[in-house]
Amino acid sequence: MHNTLSELEHVQSILSVLAQILARGLTGEQRDTVLRGMPVVLGKRNGDEFSFYRALLDTYEARQELDFVVDLTRRIEGTRSFYQDVGPDLDRLRFLLSKHQQQMRHNQTKPFVFVLMPFRQEHFAIYERAIKPTLENLSCRVEHAKDAHTVERIVEMIFTQIARARFIVADTSGKNPNVFYEIGYAHALGKKVILLVQETQDIPFDIAGLRHIQYKPHALNALAVDLRATAQALLRETTEAVA
Repeated sequence: MHNTLSELEHVQSILSVLAQILARGLTGEQRDTVLRGMPVVLGKRNGDEFSFYRALLDTYEARQELDFVVDLTRRIEGTRSFYQDVGPDLDRLRFLLSKHQQQMRHNQTKPFVFVLMPFRQEHFAIYERAIKPTLENLSCRVEHAKDAHTVERIVEMIFTQIARARFIVADTSGKNPNVFYEIGYAHALGKKVILLVQETQDIPFDIAGLRHIQYKPHALNALAVDLRATAQALLRETTEAVA
């Protein structure tokens, strides 16, 4: 996914084209027919392109799927006169939807790894420069809470992603209480957790007996090597468990 556009960028492109069709490609009567019974854009029937886009994006953020876009596309396709008016834009919309669906199917086959770290810029840099690319090179789909675009409460989203993950990577550096709370939740679910730490004194007693990968922020290549080896072993173990 990260070799081309991100998932959110794909979605934004799809919604932008659809908003353009709704606002500029259809007459008022055609728009009423297409939107009849669609609460998605209730009250936006006479809106401009941006109003339609915001309504569509809000709906996507609430649902985290594009089923309503597929429905609207079929409604537009269902009337030949509509298609003649918006044919090129509709062709582009169908292409983007197909590409998005293919990407989603591809992503579903990748092991999902969720990363727990303090919400600090120095940790985000470590995530972007070492953790994320290392795991992606193992064909994993990797996410940190900062990557998520959702209207769901952040804590609920984190719990959801922990439950979905094949395994967790957690950085305990700085003794961040949120990270320890989330590690406890992951352990309660029986999830495997790869623990990272910069200084051994940041390891509390309760998890002192668990293996940590100790690293230095100025030596991220070493972190990448250790993380890759540990993740490879864990992927083999979890794959065999799933099989």
